[in-house]
Amino acid sequence: MSKSRHLIVQPDDGVRPVINLIARARHTLVIKQFTFTQPEIQQAVVERARAGVAVRVMLNPQRSSGSRANDETFALFEKAGVPVRWASPHFAVTHEKSIVVDGHIALIATFNLCEKYFTQTRDYGVIVENPAQVAQIVEGFEADWEQRKWHPAADTGLLW
Repeated sequence: MSKSRHLIVQPDDGVRPVINLIARARHTLVIKQFTFTQPEIQQAVVERARAGVAVRVMLNPQRSSGSRANDETFALFEKAGVPVRWASPHFAVTHEKSIVVDGHIALIATFNLCEKYFTQTRDYGVIVENPAQVAQIVEGFEADWEQRKWHPAADTGLLW
């Protein structure tokens, strides 16, 4: 994997690159996700937590329509002892899809962590290792975790 970017193309690449990324976590793992129902990825997250990795997961509570897809995932992580929170109520939805491993590598994706995105839809993800970009994703996660205002710097090359 290059030091800058690696592209994941769905449905061609499937679930394996996401599971492999999560498995790389040794110290920290933070995930912010619009919809997260894929069982293998859920299990990979629980396994990292059981291995002593400091895992935190933030889920969007409901879609614009009011339907709720993440309730079972929230309960699963709570039961497994994985710190999980609903995304900031300051927004109608949190549509972000990001995973940060050990504060050094991040996945930014158009796909949700749901089976259909790995088998039926055309979506993309980019794995970045640029320190400023990864740090900004973590800053955004922390702000939403703490439900405080945040304004990202404009010089990292990320679009918010």
